[in-house]
Amino acid sequence: MGQMIIRYTMFMQISMNVLNIVLSIVFVFIMDMNIQGVAYASLIAQIYGCMVVFIAIYKRGNLTIRNEYIQSLKTLQPFLAMMKVNVDLMFRTVCLLTINNLFAIAGASMGTVTLASNAIILEIIFIVVYFIDGMANGVSVFSGKAKGYKDINLLNSVLKISLRCLAVFIIFISVIMYITKSYFINMMTDLAVVANYANDYSIYLILHPICACVGLLLYGMYTGIGNTASIRNMMFVAVIFFYICQKILMSYLGNDGIWLTYNLTYLLESIILILYLPSLKKYFN
Repeated sequence: MGQMIIRYTMFMQISMNVLNIVLSIVFVFIMDMNIQGVAYASLIAQIYGCMVVFIAIYKRGNLTIRNEYIQSLKTLQPFLAMMKVNVDLMFRTVCLLTINNLFAIAGASMGTVTLASNAIILEIIFIVVYFIDGMANGVSVFSGKAKGYKDINLLNSVLKISLRCLAVFIIFISVIMYITKSYFINMMTDLAVVANYANDYSIYLILHPICACVGLLLYGMYTGIGNTASIRNMMFVAVIFFYICQKILMSYLGNDGIWLTYNLTYLLESIILILYLPSLKKYFN
């Protein structure tokens, strides 16, 4: 993706998921392998995806083992810089998992119907967020290009264009969710009690993308530039905020308190990354 060879990435993702689906159906429903069949299907699909990546690197990556590459392995600094980025992003992932687990634990404490309903709404939210992640990946590529050229004007242009596209998408998806939210919920379950309960909280299908969209987009910009420290700091604050806010709001508002906390946390993440924007200039000096 960093080299803007997106077709290989798209082919890998689509074919890998199709293979996973087909193998899951074969292993579970035809060969009666139950949950082990799901596991084997996922493993085989991942191995296939790894093979596609190696082929893509060989075909289009322009990576050949030459003497300068071998010599570069003796230099420690580039590896330390990459490890710092990896550690920051790993910390972000741990924080995200912590927030999602706290969210699930809170829902489970209110009963299985609440837990199942929240899981359905969250799954639909994740699908919507994947579209915003696609924009964030594009922003990441062009932000990295701007940093490489030391072109702050290009970075500003990327930010302006991406925010306009994001605004159009959020308006569009909000209208779609408002009209079809009950339909999507009923697709996820055939249990009337769960579907009815989820419909009572379907407003958060519209609210969450609005609260989270800017933060998700700026996440792509920050990673493209390499400013992962800001992301790490933002997530640390978000976890603390989520834990405290959920304790307070849940006691007064029940499940609404859980969802309000979840959305306010993502809104806080967006605000923090906006406040960090002026600090990006130092990467272009």
